[in-house]
This record gives sequence, structure tokens and C-alpha cells, in this order.
Amino acid sequence: MGSTLLKNGRNRKLPYTQSPHLTDEEIESFLKKAMVARFCSLNADGTIHAVPVWYSYLDGKIVVAAPVASRKARNVGRNENVTLLIDDSETRGVYE
Repeated sequence: MGSTLLKNGRNRKLPYTQSPHLTDEEIESFLKKAMVARFCSLNADGTIHAVPVWYSYLDGKIVVAAPVASRKARNVGRNENVTLLIDDSETRGVYE
């Protein structure tokens, strides 16, 4: 359980809620929708570069196209660790 600091300086225990895990079928359906995602990579100075991108879900893989000279492509060439945030207002759940 998490806690929140109240104005009087006391902690109050709050229940930690999390969306249920998605099934494989729900994940497939979610990723196959034509959506925009936020692609986050690390710049050379360590700051985060976050940009909206269109993506495709092909053969079980998320595909994001980028020109070779783009900042996101250069960042991935330097460090392959990225985050892709995909959401919508309908699907609720967690993919791990």
C-alpha cells in the first residue's frame, strides 16, 4: 500500500490500484489498432527526446519508421533502450 502525506504532516495509507493484466488476445487487438504512440529515446546529453509517431504492428512486432538522419534514429543508433507509450481511452490493463 502506498501512502500520501497530508497537510497536517501525517501519512494516510491509500490502497494501490492497478489495472488488470491484459490477455494475449487483448494485447493483439490493442496493438493492431491504427494508433499514435509516444516514442521516447535518450539524447546524447542524457535528456529524454519524446515524439509522437505512427506505428504498425506486423508479425508480432511494433514497427516505427524513421529517417536515418532523424534525432530518434540517431538516438537509437547510440542507445537502443527506448520507451514506446501507447494508450487509448477504451482499453484498461497492463502489459508486462
